[in-house]
Amino acid sequence: MDNYQYEKYISTQSMRILKSKLNPLIGLDIGSSILKWVELAQDDQFGLVLERCVVEPLQPGWIVAGHI
Repeated sequence: MDNYQYEKYISTQSMRILKSKLNPLIGLDIGSSILKWVELAQDDQFGLVLERCVVEPLQPGWIVAGHI
């Protein structure tokens, strides 16, 4: 493989890696009185986009001394 072919191969592999989509990212925060969940996805410019956001109050007694 000559230098040109090698550079073309590396460029193709790099673009394949950069263009691959990430799996959605999930964030979960369980507090003593509220539950928060977010889901992030990747947009076409490889930035992150908020897909879903859930905030739910928890009934008293669901979390006691850090235990569910």
